[in-house]
This record gives sequence, C-alpha cells and structure tokens, in this order.
Amino acid sequence: MALKFQRKTTVETNRISVNIGVLFLRFATVCTLVYYELAIHLRKAWNNVWKEEEWGLIDQFVNLSLPLPGAVAVAIILTAFITSLGVLLGFLGRINAIILILILGTLLVTNVKTSNNFTPEVILLYIII
Repeated sequence: MALKFQRKTTVETNRISVNIGVLFLRFATVCTLVYYELAIHLRKAWNNVWKEEEWGLIDQFVNLSLPLPGAVAVAIILTAFITSLGVLLGFLGRINAIILILILGTLLVTNVKTSNNFTPEVILLYIII
C-alpha cells in the first residue's frame, strides 16, 4: 500500500513519457494528413457544392459506378476530416481511428487517385501509424 506522499515510481513516470510520445506521433500524423490532403479536398468539395466547380474525385467515383458520386465524395472527405480531428484531440480516439483506417483502406483498395503525393505507400504509412 502506497502512502499518500510517497514518491512516484519509474513505471508511472515512464507511462507519462510514453503518453507524451503518442501525443506527438498522433499530432504529427494528423497534421500532415490534414495539411497535405484533406485541406485541399475540403476546399474542392466546398467549391463543388457552392460554386459548382469540377472536382476530379467525383469523376473517379463515377468510374467506380458509385451511386450519388458527388454526395459520396463530400461525405468521405468530411468524415475523414472529422475523424482525423477526433484522433488528434483524443475524443473517442479508437472509434475515430477505426473509421479513418477504413476510409484510408478503401482508398487504398479501390486505387482512387486523390493527388500525386497520396500514393499507396503513403496511405499504408498512415494506416500503420
């Protein structure tokens, strides 16, 4: 039984440093995903919905013969953005991480080309992290 003012053991201090490491890894991963991919597609989705501009992702979904490709594209990008923010903040982190992994895995399996930087190798790195 530990006393009230007993010094913390090394196991407890190691747990804190591991939590800080996981926070840094989560922060770096989500920030790169949002900055390099999702921010671009959020802007394109906004312009597609409100200004009716063309968006290459919708054409790829048409080629996959998905129903309502415009709505599906916007829903996928919004869901990926919201779940990545949930992963970053740690709010329902495991559920958000599973949803984000499912979205990234679907993009990997269907070979949807979102940009030149978002190759299958990069998607696999995001899934692993």
